[in-house]
Amino acid sequence: MSICHDNDFSCHGAVAVVGMACRLAGGNNSPEELWKTILGKIDASTDVPKMRWEHKN
Repeated sequence: MSICHDNDFSCHGAVAVVGMACRLAGGNNSPEELWKTILGKIDASTDVPKMRWEHKN
């Protein structure tokens, strides 16, 4: 058994990205929904809710 160091990429196995998720403006909750919004040239921008900025000291 050999020791694998963080900076030695030759001893690491392959990595696969098998899933992806997102939560974006316009209710886009998947990469597919985001792509449809982009292709449809839909403006997904909204006003920022005031409660996000009301901080109590």
